[in-house]
Amino acid sequence: MQLRIVTPTGEVLNTEIDQLTASGLLGEFGVLPGHIPFMSALKIGPASYKDKGLLIHYALGEGFAEVYSDQVTLFVETAEASDSIDVSRAQQALARAEKRLTEFKGNLDSADPKLVRAQKAHSRAQSRIFVAKQKSN
Repeated sequence: MQLRIVTPTGEVLNTEIDQLTASGLLGEFGVLPGHIPFMSALKIGPASYKDKGLLIHYALGEGFAEVYSDQVTLFVETAEASDSIDVSRAQQALARAEKRLTEFKGNLDSADPKLVRAQKAHSRAQSRIFVAKQKSN
């Protein structure tokens, strides 16, 4: 089946794959050729696909997935392949996000845009670190 990953800056990936695993809002899901059509919201997190037995990992931002007629399109804010992630930079981003989150001690009003940004930055950094440690195999 065909996998496309598209961000606001353009197409990141367009390739044939054997299967896909991604992080939906309701949990992880997998897609194989011939899957029934569906759409799913995506949360910040890892995704992986198999291509001829090789497992490739990506860190994805929020977005949504569309599965239709042996084509999967992931429309996401960001997408980074595991081999292109700078782990040191991701660890620094995680430390900054954790520091910002501590500023909200006990005042976790989910409507506060600063808190939401800090939570998303934390999730992105964690995902990037996790994906960077995954080796293609």
